[in-house]
Amino acid sequence: MANFLIYSLDAIHNIKLHRIIEDYGYPNTKLIGKAGMYYFWLLIQHQDEDIKLQKACLENCDFSPKDKAFLTDRILAGEGKPQIYGTQFFKDKKTNKMQVKLVQDIKKADILRKKVGIETTIKEDLKILTARIKK
Repeated sequence: MANFLIYSLDAIHNIKLHRIIEDYGYPNTKLIGKAGMYYFWLLIQHQDEDIKLQKACLENCDFSPKDKAFLTDRILAGEGKPQIYGTQFFKDKKTNKMQVKLVQDIKKADILRKKVGIETTIKEDLKILTARIKK
């Protein structure tokens, strides 16, 4: 039931996001501030059914470097391509543990994460996420 609600909200948000962009153009920090851009990014990040919208916003919005990294990986993972930063994970149904989705260069990913302001390593994120699903 929870997944249905989430997907329904994402679909409603999709319509509103397209309308905002159509009426006002792509938002930027100067127009809506840092907090506004973060919340806009958060809505875009969850538009997995509209990768075209995600890509357009990645190109046209001035998201923070950290948020751009997450959105870049989200798009790549959605297209079935290897991630750059290793920010996207999934729950392995066989082991019931969290796993990182495919990454281009796992050794380089933690260096790139740090450069964009992601303070945790992939290994640390796996530990945190696995602990959360056990609760």
